[in-house]
Amino acid sequence: MIAKGKSISHGAAALEYDLAKQISGKAAATEVCRNELYGSTGADMIQEMKPYFADFPNVKNTCLRFEVSPSIEESETMRPNDWKRLADDFLERMGLKNHQYVVVKHSGTETRKNQAHLHILVNRVSLSGELYKDNWIGKRATEAANCIARERNLVQSKDIGKANREEIKQAMDGILARMQGFDLAGFSRELEKLGFRVR
Repeated sequence: MIAKGKSISHGAAALEYDLAKQISGKAAATEVCRNELYGSTGADMIQEMKPYFADFPNVKNTCLRFEVSPSIEESETMRPNDWKRLADDFLERMGLKNHQYVVVKHSGTETRKNQAHLHILVNRVSLSGELYKDNWIGKRATEAANCIARERNLVQSKDIGKANREEIKQAMDGILARMQGFDLAGFSRELEKLGFRVR
């Protein structure tokens, strides 16, 4: 299982994306759970968070955003209550159960249509008014996911990373073997045709 986390200032835009996700023109987003948020749109929910930000006018990044992704094989067998339990466990390990949050499941990505995963948006200010420290948030998210994966006997993030690196290496080797001469632009185009984003 892999988890990513970061502190963001664009909560409404992130939440609108999470709620409206489509793959090949079909809805791919399902709300899993929420806490102390009642709005129907991302903008409405962020408005509900704003009173909590009032005591922290200098804080730019007011929300935390996480992606939690079990392996494809593991996510295929998960039912709605399993996704909710995963979200609850993750939020508990991160110390965020006393915050406003919304959890949305995406059934896949553009390149991996069966890679189900969770998007979690959390107010950095708790319901009791404390500001959540966001230093090392990505590392803490990874550690929380690894703990959950160990407890549930799921694939660890480092193992998924190794498999992903091997898949990328094989794709690159295949493209290089077919190329007459090396051309970075052509190499990048061929990788993108296979679903890899080149940065």
